Amino acid sequence: MIKSESLREKISTYFAHTGLSKLHAEKGQYLKAIDRAKLAFKTVKGKRLEKVKNSALLLNGFYKKIQLTDSAYHYYKIYTNANDSIKEQ
Repeated sequence: MIKSESLREKISTYFAHTGLSKLHAEKGQYLKAIDRAKLAFKTVKGKRLEKVKNSALLLNGFYKKIQLTDSAYHYYKIYTNANDSIKEQ
């Protein structure tokens, strides 16, 4: 039971960081958006593949907006690997 409560808290934290990152992006505050999206990514990394995939795609888009193509590509690779793993399940 403790593990599922901990996971529930992590998922709630993930959604909070993801939502805040999108709000920052809407305001054009991409560095703040990236910081929040990275927190969301770290919260679910190794735990929820679908959430990792979504966070990586979000980070990819934010990095594209500020023209940091190396970082955008890094998160795109994570996104495609996660997506492929999900399809294989």
